[in-house]
Parts: sequence; structure tokens; C-alpha cells
Amino acid sequence: MCCVFLRRATRVLTWRRQEWSARILAALVTLAGWAGLATAQGFTDMSLPAKPRASVATTDPATARSGSPVRPAQPAATLPDSLVDPALLEAVTRNTVTLIAGASGETSLAAAHDLAEVLETAGNTRLIPMAGRGGIQNAVDLLHMKGIDLALIPADVLGHLSTSDRLGANFPTRVRTIARLFHEELHILAGSDIGSVHELAGRNVNIGPPDSTTAFTAERVLKALGIAIEPVRLGHQQALAALASGSIAAMAVVSGKPAPLITDLPVSMRGLHLLAIPYTPALEADYLPARLGPADYPRLVAAAERIDTIAVGTFVVGYNWADGHERKARTTRFAEALANSLTALRDAPRHPKWAEASPSAH
Repeated sequence: MCCVFLRRATRVLTWRRQEWSARILAALVTLAGWAGLATAQGFTDMSLPAKPRASVATTDPATARSGSPVRPAQPAATLPDSLVDPALLEAVTRNTVTLIAGASGETSLAAAHDLAEVLETAGNTRLIPMAGRGGIQNAVDLLHMKGIDLALIPADVLGHLSTSDRLGANFPTRVRTIARLFHEELHILAGSDIGSVHELAGRNVNIGPPDSTTAFTAERVLKALGIAIEPVRLGHQQALAALASGSIAAMAVVSGKPAPLITDLPVSMRGLHLLAIPYTPALEADYLPARLGPADYPRLVAAAERIDTIAVGTFVVGYNWADGHERKARTTRFAEALANSLTALRDAPRHPKWAEASPSAH
């Protein structure tokens, strides 16, 4: 009887030890998972340090240029040494840069993907393109979002931010203009009852979401022409439906020609047409004259017709890291790779807008 009791007690104790061992192991795995999550959130901090937060009211431009943070740096989570391969980390991040471009369906995003493919083929730079929300928001993301190295920003937005306090008086010292890529045209698509752009006065006209590239440019151009519209702020696809139903008189689109949104109009919307936009002295500071022709939009423009409009330059802009900073070195290497890739970018099947690209920052 005693032996039986001892055997049973031994089995119970063994089972209890196994149970507690399993529980301890599960707890350790859970803790490791939490640590991995924290590390994943902090891993960017290791390879992509936070950008200095410049105070609009108190930060001296020299401080912004030096890269000194206004707030004390917070300790970043670190990976255990056994999980970090310094050589791999260096190889992955050394020549990798991120670029925030236009919204889905816009020329600037398509061009960013072209650039990524060409640089990847060349083998010396990896570019990660991301969809953005427009020139103003791209500038905000470049200044404040971790991990953003480059942004596509229109010339009129750059001019506005450089001469206003919207993002701080020191904005020009916090960014670095790398190259002018191409121009994007202003398209105003209207129904058959609208004969000229001046007939849009007092009418509902979609200019897109607030701070989008289209909204910023369309508002400035129409105001310069003395045309007071009733602005509507829908996305492009919603605006097309509203234009088809007659609830808006026209919609504006800023995109490099040929803009897919306009070339791919459904047959049911072929009654729409593009309005001419006169180039006046009030527009000369920020815009260039441009034309839309049958080669761009064969379904909307007659063979002998040319439609005047304006175009705005698009620049690739980087954050102005302090000299000697690794991320400044990355953007410098990107600028060199871009200059060396322009010939390949101008070849088919890349977007025709690459023919306008220049390595100059002016």
C-alpha cells in the first residue's frame, strides 16, 4: 500500500512540475512577444532617429539646422544583442530611403514607383514610395513623421511655406530641395453647360480634400483670375459621380498629363470637356503656361484643338539633417543615384513626364 501511495505521489508531483514549467514557459513567451512588439516600435528609432521638433515660436534657425532636439530624447527600446546583426542592419538601411508622393491614381505616385524600379535595377539605392495626401500634408509628414526621408512637394506649396509661418518661419532651413522632377497641369473638367472658366463664378466646383495638391493650386489660380466659386471638397471618384449627376458644375484635377483619371473616363461621361485657363501676370510667380492637346486626351480634345492651362513644378525635397548625420548621407546618395538614372527614366514604358526631369534643384 505504501509503495502504491509513493508511486501515485510521485506521478502527481511530476505532473505538477510539468504543469508549472509549461505555465512559466508560456509566461516567458508572452513577455518575449511584448518585448518584441516594443522593439518593433522602437526599431525605427534605432535606424531612423526622430527628427528634431522645432518650436514655431522659439526655435532658432541655427538650432534647427544643427539637428539638436528641443525636447530631451526619450530612450529607445533596444533589441537583445543576440537578435541584432549589425552588418545586416547596416546593409538594409544604408541605401534605403522613403519617399511620400501623391494620392493613388495621381501622376506623382506613378512616377515615384517608376523611380523605385529604376533605382532597384541599378542596384545601388532602394526607394520605398508611399501614397501621400497632397503638398501641404507631405511637407508636414516630412518634418514630423519618423521614417520619411523625402517628399514630392509642388513649387507653389514650397513658395507658400517658405514665405509664411504656416509650418514655422524656419521652414526653409529645415528642408533641402534636391531636384525638380516634372510639371503637373491643372485640369478643369466641366459639363456641356459651362462654356468658359469664368462661368464657374458662384457655382459648385470640386477642388478636392483640404490641403490636397489640387485644392491648394485650384484655389490660388481661381482667386488670381477673380473667379469666386462655391468650393466642394470631394475625392476625385466622388466628384466624377457628382459631375455626372449635375450636383457640381466642374471639378479640378492637378496631375501630370495624361492624367489617368481623365483618360479613363467611362463612355457615359464623354459629354464632359476641359476648360481653358488663361495665363495672366498674376500667375507668373508660381506657374508656367501649358497646353492640353489631342495627344494627351484624344477623346476630349479635337485634332486641331489646343486647350490653354497652367502647370506647377514638382520637386523632391528632403529633410535637412545636420552635416555628418547618416540620414543626410542617405539622401545625398539618393540625389546622386537619381541624377545617374534620368536617362533610364526617360525611356519607355516610364511615364512621359520623366522627359521634363532635371537634376537641378531650381
